[in-house]
Amino acid sequence: MAAATHEIGKVSQFLEEARLTHHFSGYQLYARCGKQVLNLAGGEETGWSGGAAVTPSTVFDLGSLTKVIATTSLVARYVESGRLTVADTLDRFLEGLSPRWAKVTLHQLLTHTSGARGWCAYFETRTGGETFIQWFLRYQNELADAPVGQKIIYSDIGFSLLGEVLRDIDEKPLDVLFQDEVARPLLLSGIGYGPVKNQVAATEFCLWRNRLLHGEVFDANTFAMGGVAAQAGLFGSAEGLAPFCQAWLDAADGKSPWLTASLANEFIQPAVRLEGRSYGVGWDLPAEKGSSAGEKLSRKSFGHLGYTGTSLWIDPERKGFVIFLTNRVHPSRLDERIRAVRPALHNLVVEHWESANG
Repeated sequence: MAAATHEIGKVSQFLEEARLTHHFSGYQLYARCGKQVLNLAGGEETGWSGGAAVTPSTVFDLGSLTKVIATTSLVARYVESGRLTVADTLDRFLEGLSPRWAKVTLHQLLTHTSGARGWCAYFETRTGGETFIQWFLRYQNELADAPVGQKIIYSDIGFSLLGEVLRDIDEKPLDVLFQDEVARPLLLSGIGYGPVKNQVAATEFCLWRNRLLHGEVFDANTFAMGGVAAQAGLFGSAEGLAPFCQAWLDAADGKSPWLTASLANEFIQPAVRLEGRSYGVGWDLPAEKGSSAGEKLSRKSFGHLGYTGTSLWIDPERKGFVIFLTNRVHPSRLDERIRAVRPALHNLVVEHWESANG
């Protein structure tokens, strides 16, 4: 027990040192492995004077964690219910697509192998009240950066197309679908689309909006979509995300009524390997070298990162998970030191698990 307490101290000290050297103004860490639980929070909502203290109840802009918490999970639920398959092509759901896009599959969008450009400034290039799909159809000939299936290009645009597919099936907005298929069945607390008014960590001072973003979504394209998108928009706490991570662990282990083991494992196993990189179906997998998951989580782990300074990694071999939330883009996105913090933190967490079970 003394060894485990010592390791908790090392984790806490590491996080506080990162905060005090201004990697972020606030953080939350929730990690569970068996009966071992770490639930740490520290810092302030903003790095400016008068910021409220971050507690386990504070919510963070989850950024691209939205891709797995909402979009990937929704696709999995729809596959399970027979409403679609990952082999379906876009032209089954969307009209007006060029031949380049018509036969792109949902699998290729989920594995970032559709060749879609990674990002484009929809918020600046749309005209009037143009929706994303109207904008995409207007620019579609310019939004491919590689042939289909030949390269991994991590793409917000690809996930935005998945959002259009999901909306087409039930003719409901994504925030309603998320509540119906993910948040409510998993009893998620405090996880949802913004804006958020209270107990929320600030992100960047946005030059485009000319204000500090404190409860409204960081991602400008998502903001232009009304704050609800397939690639970003969710807010939540680390503690609030724990049931989500546990649900995927349980599903992979055949212990969940939410997803079957066969489907969950299809999504979290390597689906593509190209140029030394691999993806599951919607899920990121540890890189061969320099993974944000560190060296001590098993290579069977699956997870995702958020540009705002968030991450989650789930390890089916150790039966554990690590949720790490920060506002590393506060007050500016230019600070990328989080890249070194993540793997070191994950290694420390696993060391704590090992000492506690030792």
